[in-house]
Amino acid sequence: MKTLGRLVGDGARSLIFISHSIGVVAALCDTVLVMRQGQMMEHGPAGDLIPGSTHPYTRQLIAALPSSSPPRTPLPVNDPEVSP
Repeated sequence: MKTLGRLVGDGARSLIFISHSIGVVAALCDTVLVMRQGQMMEHGPAGDLIPGSTHPYTRQLIAALPSSSPPRTPLPVNDPEVSP
């Protein structure tokens, strides 16, 4: 992702990035166009669209972003070198 950001960061290039991960899209792109089944649902600057989305599908994509909080229960470790 850093490489893509550097390539388009100087403004000399454009990037069309297709993904279901709206978090990655928002991190890489200035403008976001949300499509569903070949139809445009909404579009706009990433900084405006992500926090202020109006379409239910865009809100579903945003809700699917992983939580930044840690899991409630520790995941089991199956590596014998790490397990006590």
